[in-house]
Amino acid sequence: MSPPILEVVGLAHRYPGNQKDTLSGVSLKITAGRRLAILGGNGSGKTTLFLLMNGTLRPRAGSIHLDGIPARYDAQGLARWRQEVGVVLQESDDQLFAASIAEDVSFGPLNLGLSREETHARVQASLQALNLTELADRPPHHLSHGQRKRAAIAGILAMRPRLLVLDEPTAGLDGPGQRDLRHTLEELSRQYGTTIVFSTHDIELAYTWAEEAAIFANGRILAQGPVTSLLTDLPLLERANLTPPAAVTLRNALAKIGVGVPPLVRSVGELAEAIDRHDSMFSAI
Repeated sequence: MSPPILEVVGLAHRYPGNQKDTLSGVSLKITAGRRLAILGGNGSGKTTLFLLMNGTLRPRAGSIHLDGIPARYDAQGLARWRQEVGVVLQESDDQLFAASIAEDVSFGPLNLGLSREETHARVQASLQALNLTELADRPPHHLSHGQRKRAAIAGILAMRPRLLVLDEPTAGLDGPGQRDLRHTLEELSRQYGTTIVFSTHDIELAYTWAEEAAIFANGRILAQGPVTSLLTDLPLLERANLTPPAAVTLRNALAKIGVGVPPLVRSVGELAEAIDRHDSMFSAI
């Protein structure tokens, strides 16, 4: 396996005035080209971890490594860090502040000291990638929730990060909006090689779309590994107060009544298709 883009080692963080750490002993490896889902309940520390991952917050203990080198908190180090690691918050309005979407997307590249020509090229490419070109001159508050979320991603994408971190990216989006966003993120991975880390309460999204998962509970990571291993581990999910994916529950129920279970499936739809095909493994049907 290739070395991680970003590695979190023994991270601890405590907000001022608190008596207890929000994060304690958190370690995490993020490998290039993999989609990693961060799963855990409200207050488990996911957003705090994301703000630490791009230097917005500074840990009380532990370290963060970019390409194996400890991240630096001086101005030059933070500038490089935030170019490599882009974070999109759950509330996109927190990241949109300019008079138009195009101005907002240009802020990051200009802050990097890029020329106006290079900035313009990046803005146009980012707007096109997020299907926002026709809305470039529109004020953010005139956009729908889904469009504002895409605009926030475009602003980060214009800085060309290798790692894109998204806090609850599908929250507040309807079914078509979620599908469009997943497709957009897949295209970003394909075109730019962007590695994607996202937090979610939607275990179905994690199971069907991510390749790896990290299970969070009480400020600690209980486990990290392939979704097909972690999200089928019922005792682990119970410890984290997470409900198993529907396909896992249904497959286990079929096995209990003696129905031959097909090879690992990632969704109820795949399981239904296997049953509909009268797969030879369903000998009891």
